[in-house]
Amino acid sequence: MDDTVLEKSIREESARLIAALREKEAAAVRALEEEHAASLERFRRQAAEEAGARREQELAKLENRAVLERKKLRLRSLERFLDERVAETVRDLRGTRQYRAFLLASVRAAAQRISGEAQIRVKPEDLAWQDEILAAAGDCQSAAVAADPSIKWGGCLVRDAAGGRLFNGTLERIYFRKSALLRRKVVQLLADYSRSEKTATTPRPKEE
Repeated sequence: MDDTVLEKSIREESARLIAALREKEAAAVRALEEEHAASLERFRRQAAEEAGARREQELAKLENRAVLERKKLRLRSLERFLDERVAETVRDLRGTRQYRAFLLASVRAAAQRISGEAQIRVKPEDLAWQDEILAAAGDCQSAAVAADPSIKWGGCLVRDAAGGRLFNGTLERIYFRKSALLRRKVVQLLADYSRSEKTATTPRPKEE
C-alpha cells in the first residue's frame, strides 16, 4: 500500500469518526432540549395546578366569609326585630293592671326572704305607687323605696341591707333569662310564616 492510499484511508476514517461524533453530539443536544422542554412543561402544569388550587382555596374562603356575613346580618336583623317587639310589649305592658300587680308581687316575694331592712329600687315612674310598694314589703322590719334610672323597663331591685343579697325582679332580668327561648320562638314563627307564604303563592294545578 502506497502513501496515497494510506492517506486516503486515514482521511476517510477520520471523516467517519467526526461524522459519528457530530451525530452523537446532535443526539445529545436533542435529548437535552427534549428533557428541558419536558421539565418546562411539568413546571408549567405544576404552577397552573398550584395556582388553580390557591384560586379555589381563596374562592372557598370568600364564599365562607360571605355565608358568615349573611348569617351575621340575619342574626343582627333578628336581634333588632326582637328588641323592637320586646320594647313595644314592655310599653304596652306598663299601662296595664298586670304590670302593677307584677311589680308588687316581685317586691313581696323578695321581702319575704328578708328579715331586716329592705332597700327597694324601682323605675322612677313607678314611685307613684310608693305606698303600695311599702305595703307589699310589709314582712320586712323596715323598707325604703328609691328611684333607680338604670331600671329601663320596669320591675324592682330589692337589697337585703343586712345580708348583702340583691334580689333582681326587673323585666330586664326576666327577658335575659328567657331571651334564648324567645329567639327560638321568633325564628320558628318566622319560618312558619315563610312556609305559609310560599304555600299561598304556589299556583295550584289546573283541574281538567
